Amino acid sequence: MTKMTPLTARQSWKALQAHQEKIRELQLRTLFAEDATRGTRLTAEAAGIYLDYSKNRVTDETLALLRSLADESGLRERIDAMFRGDKINLTENRSVLHVALRAPRGTSIVVDGKNVVPEALRNQLGIAVAKRTYKAYRTLLGSPSWQRIFNAGARPQRLLWASTGTKDPGAPDILYIRALAAPFTVNTMPEGTLKALADHGALGGMLPADGGDGEEVLSRFASTGVNVDTLASQLQDEGAKSFVDSWNELMKVIAAKSSDLAKAS
Repeated sequence: MTKMTPLTARQSWKALQAHQEKIRELQLRTLFAEDATRGTRLTAEAAGIYLDYSKNRVTDETLALLRSLADESGLRERIDAMFRGDKINLTENRSVLHVALRAPRGTSIVVDGKNVVPEALRNQLGIAVAKRTYKAYRTLLGSPSWQRIFNAGARPQRLLWASTGTKDPGAPDILYIRALAAPFTVNTMPEGTLKALADHGALGGMLPADGGDGEEVLSRFASTGVNVDTLASQLQDEGAKSFVDSWNELMKVIAAKSSDLAKAS
């Protein structure tokens, strides 16, 4: 990838800044009044995710400027590089491998000359790691130390499976729901996955307390050259950073809204 101009120095960013000044006083009620189709037109749905940005202070011009910024920033090039396994984490000089968990069929993610997810193991790494996690969770609940505090009135926190929609269009749409159905768990599946489960889902057997074949599958990954522990640590770090970034962005939006309300009062 070519070296990029700093974000705030790009022409598309400066255009967005000028545009923000122009629309900062716009009211949502005005935008909806002027565009009867706004509530349906400014939405998108894919991979079990529904996005409604009609209730944000954006116009068609805003969206065009954002697309220009994405183009100038080489977003498509960077997405392709991530899925190829290129070392796009320049700080640590490594690939960003969370895409290996649910890579679509027919593709390869090659890092240092090795495909990190062979076809026979496609879509199985995330499930195997989850099974190992469930085994550790049930082991803790069965331990003497936990039993003592349980007898004293404590109650266990359920294990959370988060965002279990299927990203691979070639895989069953309830793949992760079936694989991870287990006692003492909570599953926050996307709406599309929930509807698919209600329409044609059949869970079958429950995940056993010992994690089933999780360790066997992880051993198979290890035999192909995948360092599961290193990958798991990397994914955990990336996941935590993603949540922190989302939280910080939320705080910025709240601060901006609070500032606007204070000025209007």
